[in-house]
Amino acid sequence: MKYLRRFQMKRKLVSLFVCSLLMFGIVGISNATIMENVHLYFESGATWNGAITFNDGYQGMISTSGYLNGTDYYSWTWWQGTEQTNPSAYGVSAGLYSDWLMDGTPSSWSHIIGLTWDPLASTSAGSLLLVDEGQDTYIYGIDSNDRIVNWSVDSAPVPEPSTMMLLGFGIAGLAIYGNRRKNNKA
Repeated sequence: MKYLRRFQMKRKLVSLFVCSLLMFGIVGISNATIMENVHLYFESGATWNGAITFNDGYQGMISTSGYLNGTDYYSWTWWQGTEQTNPSAYGVSAGLYSDWLMDGTPSSWSHIIGLTWDPLASTSAGSLLLVDEGQDTYIYGIDSNDRIVNWSVDSAPVPEPSTMMLLGFGIAGLAIYGNRRKNNKA
């Protein structure tokens, strides 16, 4: 009986250790990529709807996918040099970031949209604000000076590390409650 209690105690300690490792380990490895659903509207009536994944702080695009007028597919980005020491050399005001949505490599693209955004002056805390920085939009079959006249951004909810930690505490609490109920019946 004495050995059985020691075994149960060790099992509980190992379970507690594994549970806390998983609970706090998830928080430690979480990253802060941000996915935004972006809708762009152009002077010519063209629209681009898609998802853009940004890195933490909106300093650059990681990936894009979307449709121009519901027909052309974009799934490749090219970083335009926003983090350079002199962003105005790229036609971008200080504090703003810029990138291109395109459907190929820099030497073989046929559709390209210049996009500039402000990561700080946002419509809500931590959200994206697109800025008309006067960049031309080059789209096959559409005027090369077709500018973005309106846009909307829908932020997808992203679980933050504290949410994951609360979820872990909840699961651990349910496990402890179930174990106590089981022991009380015995």
